[in-house]
Amino acid sequence: MKAVITAVLMDPEARANDAGGNDQSTDGHMQEPALFLAGIIRAFNGSVNDQNYFAFDLLNMDQDIFNPASVFNYYSPHYVVPAGYITPPPSAPLTGGEFQIFDTYTSLYRANLVANLFASFSSPLLNYGPGTAIDLTSYQALAKNPTGLVNAMDQTLTRGLLPAAVKSIIVSAVAAEDPAGYTNGMKQVETALYLIATSNYYNVWH
Repeated sequence: MKAVITAVLMDPEARANDAGGNDQSTDGHMQEPALFLAGIIRAFNGSVNDQNYFAFDLLNMDQDIFNPASVFNYYSPHYVVPAGYITPPPSAPLTGGEFQIFDTYTSLYRANLVANLFASFSSPLLNYGPGTAIDLTSYQALAKNPTGLVNAMDQTLTRGLLPAAVKSIIVSAVAAEDPAGYTNGMKQVETALYLIATSNYYNVWH
């Protein structure tokens, strides 16, 4: 067992992006909806009870919990990602089961879910229905420091592995938000969070 665990954890693909910047378009593991949703709430120490709305959200992302489409789960592990979706195209067929339920509708739903889950006009205390609570107070305090805010979000969501060029784009987007707007800094927080959480750097584990 020790040898098996060592082989899994030390696999070259699993370790290739430990320091960031070494990810390839043909490696990684896309988060399925249930893990994506649980992970993003857990990242911000959110709390969830049985009054949450997530059964509906997961249904709309083609992962109806406890009710898979077949006995073979929600997607086939043998599903091949269309070569046209990958740049540069791989030299051999690339399997990616989770991508079978990641289509035009579910991809947009996932992005909109992030926007809705972390939507607030002014308060860092977020509620997504009666069953979910998330506190972004510590990030609101960084709203006037776009670089510091993006760095903090990067550590929280992507283990500090966002490429410098990507972080620069996100910092610019955060800085462009009106600091005197109606949000008391929450628009800046939500912009940084949304852009990272909907990027491939969060959606695909490397």
